[in-house]
Amino acid sequence: MSPSFIIELFYQFFQGILLFQVIFFGVLFFLTKRKELILYCLMIFTTTLYFFLNAPDTFFHLQPVVIFESNWYPYVNFAMLLSLMLLYLLFLREVFFDTSQKKEVDLIFKYTLTSIPLLYISFAVCVYLQYSNDVIFYAAHLINGPYCTLLIYHNWKTKGNLKLLIYGLIVTFVCVVLTMLMTIRYNQGHYAHYIDKYPLLYIRIGMFIDILLFQLFLMRHWVSQEKELATQEIKNQLAIAQFKNNANHALHDDIGTNLSKINLRSYMALHKYNDPGYNVQESLHSIQTEVQSMIEKIKNILSDEQTLKEIPWKEEVYKYAQEMCEFKNINLICNCPENEPNTLTPHQKYQVVLILKEAINNAVKYSECTTLQISYKQEIKKNTFKITDNGIGFDVPSATFGNGLKNMQTRATNINGDIHIMSDKKNGTEITLTIVS
Repeated sequence: MSPSFIIELFYQFFQGILLFQVIFFGVLFFLTKRKELILYCLMIFTTTLYFFLNAPDTFFHLQPVVIFESNWYPYVNFAMLLSLMLLYLLFLREVFFDTSQKKEVDLIFKYTLTSIPLLYISFAVCVYLQYSNDVIFYAAHLINGPYCTLLIYHNWKTKGNLKLLIYGLIVTFVCVVLTMLMTIRYNQGHYAHYIDKYPLLYIRIGMFIDILLFQLFLMRHWVSQEKELATQEIKNQLAIAQFKNNANHALHDDIGTNLSKINLRSYMALHKYNDPGYNVQESLHSIQTEVQSMIEKIKNILSDEQTLKEIPWKEEVYKYAQEMCEFKNINLICNCPENEPNTLTPHQKYQVVLILKEAINNAVKYSECTTLQISYKQEIKKNTFKITDNGIGFDVPSATFGNGLKNMQTRATNINGDIHIMSDKKNGTEITLTIVS
């Protein structure tokens, strides 16, 4: 069995693997809708076409000269090569999204993206005018080099599943460089060794290893996600248990004390109703105040339990704001997306609800506003909530913060959040709660 026969056999086996991977990742994309999967699928599909085109004797039993010396071959071949590089570039940006946001990495990405169409135009002009295009052709193989180098540099010490992608990136880059060198030898007519006849052998080997590493990454990544979901479920159950414990304490201590006071005042009012020295009206007013306070506390406890059971926070906050604003004829605007803040724990959601309710309560009571706006924005690992009014505002630096604002600050600190207050007499007040996951 000759080495050439083994390489030809590997070529056919590898093309079969690529076609299977196109179907495999296509199905995964439709199941998960993950952008990196469709990019990888398109990249493999383009690679498959590129390898078919450059091995006509292996797959179509055609003499290479029939394809390689045709007028259309250089345009189509170079377009496929650049398309492959473009899809790989976009795939890497999606997978290494956090690293790609760094200023220098993003700048190199934009330069690389811009240079791809410029390279093709330059190549096409050279072919049309019959100028030498070797430098442009070889440069296309290394066009992703600077971007890949930065990704490797920033993620080399990364631990976990992402390390597999770094290994795949290194293998692919090395094999692309070897392929470029073999292509140079092939174009210069060097056939000293049987491998010289197969300049694309190295990139096939690199792609094969990269595919294996990427699939291993997916499997390990999804297993890790399942473990995280299971852990989060346990945390949620513990949070519910903690809530019930806190609720029992609240009912026993705070509300129990208030009920005792109400019972005593009711007893006094009943037995001293005819006593001219006893102010029954004041006693009844005090009872009403205590009952109203208890209602609010019980509402908070119930909203805690509802939030822990995944009732949308927006519904809870908006309903409260609507009731408060209707009382003073305030126009309420809710600028919140449909999606829930999925990076927050149930405990964090509950604290967010209480903070926003307190902010709404202060705005309605003290701001003299005519419009109140609730807004929410979710970014990567960051949730931002805002309560904005167009009221009279106040001087924040010299303001004396009451228990309400102090409680808001305390609650925010307990959930790794930060509260920022901006206010002036012309533009009203804006309270921003930011939680970084």
